[in-house]
Amino acid sequence: MPPVQSSADFGPSTQQFDTASTRDALPSGTRLGGYQIIDMLGRGRFGIVYLALDSSLQRQVAIKEYLPPALATRREGPLVALKPGADGAVFASGLADFLSEAKLLTRLDHPALARVHSFWEENRTAYMAMPYYHGQTLAATLKTLPHPPDETWLRSLLAPLLSGLNVLHTGQCHHRNISPDNIFILADGRPVLLDFGLSNRVIGDRVTARLNPAYAAIEQYPESATLPQGPWTDLYALAGVLHYAITRQVPVLATMRTIDDPQRPLADTVRTLQKLFPDLHYSEAFLAGIDKALSVKPRDRPHNAADFLLSLDRAMPAATPPPPTPTPVEPPAAFVAHREPVFEARPVREEWFTADSSGHAPAPRRRGPLWVAALCTLALVAIGGWWWTQMRTAAPSVAVAAAPPPSAVVIAPVVEPTPVDVPASAVAAGPAASLAMPASSAVAPEPEPVAAAASAAPVAPTAAAPVATAAPVPEAASEPSPEPAASRKVAQVAAAVEPDNPRAVCGPRTNFSLVYCMQTQCKKPKFAQHAQCLVMKQRGEIN
Repeated sequence: MPPVQSSADFGPSTQQFDTASTRDALPSGTRLGGYQIIDMLGRGRFGIVYLALDSSLQRQVAIKEYLPPALATRREGPLVALKPGADGAVFASGLADFLSEAKLLTRLDHPALARVHSFWEENRTAYMAMPYYHGQTLAATLKTLPHPPDETWLRSLLAPLLSGLNVLHTGQCHHRNISPDNIFILADGRPVLLDFGLSNRVIGDRVTARLNPAYAAIEQYPESATLPQGPWTDLYALAGVLHYAITRQVPVLATMRTIDDPQRPLADTVRTLQKLFPDLHYSEAFLAGIDKALSVKPRDRPHNAADFLLSLDRAMPAATPPPPTPTPVEPPAAFVAHREPVFEARPVREEWFTADSSGHAPAPRRRGPLWVAALCTLALVAIGGWWWTQMRTAAPSVAVAAAPPPSAVVIAPVVEPTPVDVPASAVAAGPAASLAMPASSAVAPEPEPVAAAASAAPVAPTAAAPVATAAPVPEAASEPSPEPAASRKVAQVAAAVEPDNPRAVCGPRTNFSLVYCMQTQCKKPKFAQHAQCLVMKQRGEIN
């Protein structure tokens, strides 16, 4: 039997072969499924790999034989038999997965995926014939490098690997066993994915043999059976390979990261490495994309190969400078005492949703009808209060009524009258003296327009003598008629009490009613250029 070659020559299989166990291998020259065995390349946990010759096409191929040493052996001749005490159901299940993997690979045609020329059952086991690749594994290649590979070299491997994984995932299949030992670097530098993890599910130590803990996602562990596996599972392992290629350290085990994650961001580790390799440089987006794919929770990782590739190129969001603070405009002194209320927008609270098993966030739950009824009730109460305020302040501030007789001019009181002290001389003088009252005594000093009630003392007619026979008054002929004078005084009082600014027109309104009233008054040509309206326009309260 020829000596077993090193793992660098294994070609299509990169498992850890047992160089001491060669007794179960078929001898050179054996005819097997139309091929002739030349040599044994090695043996691993799940079978033996041979170098064979395809006589019809005159090419070398690699043949994988399903023969797990923990369950079966070859005692006499080429036939495979179970070991004493071995579980036949486990052997049969592994054999079925081996054939399923071979059938899958025959349908896939991608340069980054190992192809299968043919597969068949023979000698109570199964075989698959694959191309014989010349090169070495990624793990062996990284050991020959004097420094960590740069980003350009890693991207040259990632592009074909992600393209091959996309083809695999589109066919609803997953690799489940990506590691530096299962990525084969050909002589021309192209990578090829080997050793799919289909048969790993049932062979070996029940748990550890089914996965490579250093690159296995949390959903691959039996304790996380409720978490679904998918493309994100392979992307976790591939990101772990990139992490190892840069740092020469495997990621922290997923089981140790579920409670308190000790995994450092890759950018921090690179900064430490730059002390030893000053020329080492990776883009922030590249390192952040690897960290994202290495997230413990499946929903935090890219969902497919295309998303992973985009995340490696996505630039980090630049910090936008805060907007300049506007220069405050000081309102006129007359308006400071009646500063309008400012309504600041409250920040909207974001609602976080827990993603379901597919990684998508569910739709937010609708509020129940009780909440809708409560909101409607509050709206009705607010509208009713506003309407009541409008009705209360709808009466005019001043009402002036002038009777035809010159002896009685009445100024109607307002809702909340303010008492005014009228001199006794004015009362004794009659209506003319009352109308001649200065505006400062007729209007309250507060900004709200409050009209003072002034009633003229009525002049009682003389019952003894009618007006026609009354003795004439000597001064009556020289004084003007009292009727024009009364009209002029009424106009002066009305002009004195008429509000001259929007705030005074709106009266005792408050809050929303006050803002709405002032907006309405400022739209009138009378107050369009008033100082109060200009301030409201600067504050954006008037369109």
